[in-house]
Amino acid sequence: MCIIILNKKGVLDKQIIQNCWDANSHGSGIAWSDEGEMKTYKNLTNVEQYYTKYLKLRSSTDKPLMLHFRISTGGKKDEANCHPFLINRNIAFCHNGTISHMPKDDNYCDTVLFNKTVLKTLPVNFLDQEVYQMLIEKFIGLSKLCFLDINGNYKIYNEEKGHWDVNKDNWYSNDSYKTKSYKGYGSYNGKNNYNDKIPYGGWNKPAFDKNNDVKCRKCGRIIVDNYYDYDICDDCLAVGSDYYTSYYKGYDY
Repeated sequence: MCIIILNKKGVLDKQIIQNCWDANSHGSGIAWSDEGEMKTYKNLTNVEQYYTKYLKLRSSTDKPLMLHFRISTGGKKDEANCHPFLINRNIAFCHNGTISHMPKDDNYCDTVLFNKTVLKTLPVNFLDQEVYQMLIEKFIGLSKLCFLDINGNYKIYNEEKGHWDVNKDNWYSNDSYKTKSYKGYGSYNGKNNYNDKIPYGGWNKPAFDKNNDVKCRKCGRIIVDNYYDYDICDDCLAVGSDYYTSYYKGYDY
């Protein structure tokens, strides 16, 4: 899954940080610009330390901060695989999603490999050229990429697949920052379906929301409020099966 937060201004509520940490528990980081270069902070073990660092950074700059919380199904759960990553001394980036064209690696996630084999080979001004955005968005599919440079400028690829808050102070790549509440259980077509759109005991198939939902590519079932960015439902995924480990190994979400 993972989640990216572009915090343009204002202080994020501690509960938002806690929710992100709980839902994406394999390492978190922050990127910011300082004295003419990009810097990153990473923490794999202590949310209190992470939030303290965030508050210190937020109080010391009026430029955007870029936050990331990772969950992994492959690659080591270590600082080397923890976002954000530096493309060069001027640009950092975060990724949310799956870049399926990347080779699978036991040590490194798809984001690290994408940075090494693609982003680091591009011209230094690639963010200013629309053609690169078009090509990269085509390559990454449903993934989202957020870039931040030394001047506090940002660029989001597949921005519309995430959302801004009401004041456009913060952009979230998915909904895993929210406190989840499940109002009931429903099912249809013999499939279990936990979501908050069907009342208890309901059998009606929910309406498809193209902005938040996706259809399972195997059975066609609607995956409601798809903040995990999967394109396959839990029943077809069958977590722990050979299909799961072979298809998703090495990818960050």
